[in-house]
Amino acid sequence: VQLIVMVTPNRQGRIAEVFCGSIEAARKTALATTDTELCDFVLATIEGESSQQTWLNVARAAEAATYHTKPGGTIVIWSDLCEATENATATNLINNEEGGAEESADEEDFPAWDETPVPFERLNTLSEDYQLILRSRLQATSVEKSGLGCLETVEELQRLAMALPRRGMMRSAQFHAK
Repeated sequence: VQLIVMVTPNRQGRIAEVFCGSIEAARKTALATTDTELCDFVLATIEGESSQQTWLNVARAAEAATYHTKPGGTIVIWSDLCEATENATATNLINNEEGGAEESADEEDFPAWDETPVPFERLNTLSEDYQLILRSRLQATSVEKSGLGCLETVEELQRLAMALPRRGMMRSAQFHAK
């Protein structure tokens, strides 16, 4: 039998709660929040090498952070993303329609699936209820074209976080999206 033991500290660093249970029960317990526990500011980090630093994982991290952020709150996604923004709006959709005309006659009349717009659509939906800010290795103007705010330094992050009363952090947030 595989069990996980979780020990939760209190503000003084002493044991506040001990939980022992299955992996799935531990996950539900760790991610469960109430409205009073929701944060005004959540820092969601994307951990891993360059293969993890993608726009899809940025969207996943943002989505995971929404479970712990009050509506209208601020979510900062901290990443080493260096993948071009290629905003997946009308430009890519027009290119797909034009590409469909060049397909051979024996192929289906379905346009080729382009997953490029998916993370941008998810981020756009989330930005209706949350302020989304990205820290990446991209230029600020490039990030802002995608509709996200931009942070470049730890000092900017600290100033932003200190301006909001209830703060939280999610490490490897890309793995917590449902």
